[in-house]
Amino acid sequence: MNILMLNTYDKWGGAEQVACDLYHAYRSAGHDARMLVRYQWTTDHNISTLSPYQGTYFWSGVCAKLENIITKQPSFYGKFHWIDWLRRTAFPKRWLDLFSGIADFNYPFSWNLLDREWKPDIIHAHNLHGDYFDLRASTSKIAGSGSWKKAACSERTASSASSSSIMKLMLISLAP
Repeated sequence: MNILMLNTYDKWGGAEQVACDLYHAYRSAGHDARMLVRYQWTTDHNISTLSPYQGTYFWSGVCAKLENIITKQPSFYGKFHWIDWLRRTAFPKRWLDLFSGIADFNYPFSWNLLDREWKPDIIHAHNLHGDYFDLRASTSKIAGSGSWKKAACSERTASSASSSSIMKLMLISLAP
């Protein structure tokens, strides 16, 4: 079975460790599991990042080059804020939503998630609050796709007593 996992990072904190453990368990069980992340720390060839500049404006090439320079620098305070600033600048609607107080779901590259040679049977979306993915794009593509006749989606929300954050786990099963 082809399983696509979405997460903010491939390796970092607790939520990322859970996603990474699941990814390795899927692969150990013989599934073709792949992971798309916002920030990649490992060198696993089945884990990759989507280009946040795909589908944006012509000046995004400059933003991408600047991000590449910043990414290669040693860690410094505000590093990821600069990267976020560049990604918002590449797609100004994100700035408009930010200043309007609207949730930012403007990630044009998400709309090409299913337009690839490798097609997932299941999309395991994990830790989606990391400003990197537009889930509406995938569900829209799934619902409107002629190649998939049925899409089932279940969502489970859990909150931890020790944390005010809410973690959502969404599995989208794509059945022909």
